[in-house]
Amino acid sequence: MLRGESLQTILERILDREHEKVRSRIGDSLGMAEGSAERNVLYARDEQVARLLSATGTSGITLDVPAILDESDRAKYEDNLASFIIDHPFLKGDHFANVVFRDYVRAWAISSAISGLYSSSRQEFLSTLPPAGPFFAHFLHSLSVESDSALGTIPEDLVDDAIHSFALGTDIGHTVYFHRDEIAVLVLHGDPQSGAEEGSLAFKVTDLSGVVVLRSPLARLLFVSSQSLILRGHEGNIDIGPEVSIVVQELEIEAKSLTAFGAIRRKRTTFNMISAGAVRHDGDLSVSAIPAGALSISWPDAWHQWKPMLIDMGIRDPRIDQATVSQVLLCLRRVITSFRSSMQDAPSVSADKMDRIIIGTNPVFVATLAVLEQLGVVSRESALFRVSLDSLAYYGVSWADLHGDDPVSTLKKLLAAVVGSPEFDSFKS
Repeated sequence: MLRGESLQTILERILDREHEKVRSRIGDSLGMAEGSAERNVLYARDEQVARLLSATGTSGITLDVPAILDESDRAKYEDNLASFIIDHPFLKGDHFANVVFRDYVRAWAISSAISGLYSSSRQEFLSTLPPAGPFFAHFLHSLSVESDSALGTIPEDLVDDAIHSFALGTDIGHTVYFHRDEIAVLVLHGDPQSGAEEGSLAFKVTDLSGVVVLRSPLARLLFVSSQSLILRGHEGNIDIGPEVSIVVQELEIEAKSLTAFGAIRRKRTTFNMISAGAVRHDGDLSVSAIPAGALSISWPDAWHQWKPMLIDMGIRDPRIDQATVSQVLLCLRRVITSFRSSMQDAPSVSADKMDRIIIGTNPVFVATLAVLEQLGVVSRESALFRVSLDSLAYYGVSWADLHGDDPVSTLKKLLAAVVGSPEFDSFKS
């Protein structure tokens, strides 16, 4: 059972216990028959959530008491209920007692199918909700997932909250966001090295506008979209990295400065990349990379501050757009660096991890893996994929350089072979 599901079960027992208290005590004071439908709706989960949010400062909450109560019973119900709200186990004074309770109530308020929870606009409602903590993404998944599916649902305007929530709970997690046409998916991987299902959350993204807003800081993120992304700074600054790759049609940067951070781990330098069809930002935007080479960028007419980071991927075919080439480059690096060495056999990675985590639903990634198999660079052996070191050497791929701050140079020959294959004719105009 995933973390959100197990915690949800515990917390809903607490809510149901509070419901039973009110059902019993206030139901008696209102003269309701034992077991009646009227008694059963008193202080149900949705009503408790609305009152908890209102008591902790969220604005615009609709506090309708059960509609079955007449005017005189409503006043009596409110008077009797006041002490239950004050003593609710989720609260400590006018705040939530802990972040677990707060994140659950926040997720319920957003995912509940019950209409009329808030009377203000959605934007105003979201802006006054308590901040998302490390359990919010887990609760949002467990509350929205269908019994016959591993996919939860998340509105596009909550993608940023989910990403930051998940990051608060792990220092090894990795986020993948993919959007093409009417399909958008968000996957939060707890441990991308293990490829284990436990701790990974997958969402279908709904209510698509085509513009996602992500706040600084961002780390361990692969964001691929045929639409637009807005990067929003914190106090005027955007920090990205390590391991942030962004491929979008349009990028808007709302900040005075952007800093990309690499990290050297076991003598390997992490790699950040931004590729876009068009980029908008203030002319005085300050851009830096720490260490030098920690960021590579690719888009037409890049301004002067980006010039030291501009890369040439060496593909001159005008029929294939730069976004597709960038995705192939990212996929090649993701695939090859996912293999782990063995004392006896060629480096390998589990087929499940390759299919589900490394490749996913991105059609460019799917096509790239297919070409790598055709070229003999990788091969599927039962439950494993293996990589051919001889084939890597033929295409000039240096394992050490691939983990450095200039993977583009070492991948150029292989990149050209993949993009030039018949498999990519369908991506060409």
